[in-house]
Amino acid sequence: MWARVKSWASGRSEDDAVRNSLGVYKELAEGTGSLSGWCKGVHRKKIETRRKIIGGNLKAYRELERKIARNIPGDRRRKTVRLATRNAGGYQSEGVRLLIKLVGHVWL
Repeated sequence: MWARVKSWASGRSEDDAVRNSLGVYKELAEGTGSLSGWCKGVHRKKIETRRKIIGGNLKAYRELERKIARNIPGDRRRKTVRLATRNAGGYQSEGVRLLIKLVGHVWL
């Protein structure tokens, strides 16, 4: 295809240019037909890649959200343990311990 365009631009006679230009136009017309198909393929591939990226991010976000939702009640749950000893007048609180449950560990 480029040889014909090159010969037309090289300054040969006008008869050659007319004959060659018809062939060039025909080849260009055939080429543009497949170009739209190629663009559609590229567009489809870009969409597919974008969906994979977004899907991965959404999956990671959902997992993080679930993890946070599971841990918050555990992190904020505090239990008070009262050690009571019987006194003459009743129960008296000797000490209060806060148990904070963090990631499966109990801290005293």
